[in-house]
Amino acid sequence: MNTPEAILSLLLAFPERADQVAEKVQPHWFEGEQRKAFELLITGDADAVTLTASGISSDTVTRWLDVECGWWSIENHVHDLEQQYLSRQLERLSRQLVRGGSIDDRLALIDQFQNGLITHGRREPISTLEGARKLAKALEHRSTQPGLLGMSYGLSDLDEKTEGMHKGDLLVIAAPSSMGKTAFACGVVESSARGGFGVLVFSCEMSVEQLLMRTLASQSGVPLGRIRSAKFQNTDWNKMTGAFEQISKLPIWIDDSPGISVQEIARKVKRAKRQHGIDIVLIDYLQILAYDKSAETRELDRITTSLKNLAKQQEVCILLLSQLNRSGQQANRPPQMTDLRGSGMIENNADVILFPWRPAANCELCLNSRHTPDHNPAIHKREAYILIGKQRQGERNVSVPVLWREEITRFENLD
Repeated sequence: MNTPEAILSLLLAFPERADQVAEKVQPHWFEGEQRKAFELLITGDADAVTLTASGISSDTVTRWLDVECGWWSIENHVHDLEQQYLSRQLERLSRQLVRGGSIDDRLALIDQFQNGLITHGRREPISTLEGARKLAKALEHRSTQPGLLGMSYGLSDLDEKTEGMHKGDLLVIAAPSSMGKTAFACGVVESSARGGFGVLVFSCEMSVEQLLMRTLASQSGVPLGRIRSAKFQNTDWNKMTGAFEQISKLPIWIDDSPGISVQEIARKVKRAKRQHGIDIVLIDYLQILAYDKSAETRELDRITTSLKNLAKQQEVCILLLSQLNRSGQQANRPPQMTDLRGSGMIENNADVILFPWRPAANCELCLNSRHTPDHNPAIHKREAYILIGKQRQGERNVSVPVLWREEITRFENLD
């Protein structure tokens, strides 16, 4: 398929999304009349008649209209168009170098090309006038679209407090060990995938099989303990068969490479964005990534800064799980911002910080299954909260009550 024609075809078919394309594509990536057509179409007001009136032949415009492609393919076409442009630039540089000249002149050409690559694709500053126009158009579109602004957590009360997850954000989920941060993140991933959002999971601690066991328990309702031991009851297989069918349809990709670096994560995220159009990236968890442990604070600062930039550049929401420091791990109280391990830049770089918390996790009566007139372990073990420690665009220091179902390791709506 002709990539430039595919993008022009999509602009003709979806003029209301011209702003989204304009943010990803540079006009000079096109050539000749295709560039002319692109510059007209990204205004959002041009159509086939406008292109013909500008001097482009009706046969050419008709050919563009006849190109068969869906909006889901836009990321692939943008990537291919950029690669074609860079390839032409390399060929041009090769011809210039072959033509000869002094060594200094040819080295200057190479330097010029390298500098062009460094600045390639960077956004230029825009005026407040242009920014206000884009904002007005976005607000107008948003006002006609009822429902959640972002992507759902799968927990209605948390959605109400946050307007969901947003692309470009770095979202940190922090908790002591065995408090349920992975379970909470898995629930978010499953809910998002059921909503049609693509998810890439970096499971640095658990294998794909272990992660899918949790998902199977969550989807089927069969307790995780029975799935791990494979000691099933008569009705379990029927439940799991239906769950396997649901799981196989979810747009989730899992990478369980141990000791992965942030550079490798960035490479795989960019490729998954091109190939699958992912919207959410889950990293479980920060302190198990590959980095110099002797300089942990500096390294965690570097990693979280890189991940925040990656989220913004690739327009994905990154969910980053994190441990707490020693005092936070041992404290018999709700976690707080000062408990973040290496907290300085984690707190600064994160757009949202959430703390899953289950009071029964550190309750001696629950651990010993002891009943008293004021305490029922079965009830107390289901009590849970998602604490909003930080939120750039909303309330902070808010406690959202949820239900914890230990048998399937899942947080659910309280109702």
